[in-house]
Amino acid sequence: MKDSRKKVNFFVVLLSGLRHRWLVYFRPRYTIVSLLRRKGQCKACGLCCFLNTPGCRHLKDGNCALYASQPFFCRVFPIDEKDKEMSGVSGECGYYWESK
Repeated sequence: MKDSRKKVNFFVVLLSGLRHRWLVYFRPRYTIVSLLRRKGQCKACGLCCFLNTPGCRHLKDGNCALYASQPFFCRVFPIDEKDKEMSGVSGECGYYWESK
């Protein structure tokens, strides 16, 4: 794992993950609309995986070994600004949303 990884609060990570799952499974329309507004691109740094799924078996040396064929749940991260902020990747993630 990279030495520069952030320390995270377990409960914040848990809440962030639950919120992300809730949006994907129970608010699909909101998820789609927000993803259509999303700009930028993934930097493939693996920080979102490290912070939000610390036990992910696909993390190799801090990066996703399945990046080219990520599961849907991973591809749609972050769904919105709050998803990005709560997960702890603000300032690192290459995605952003323009003001309405």
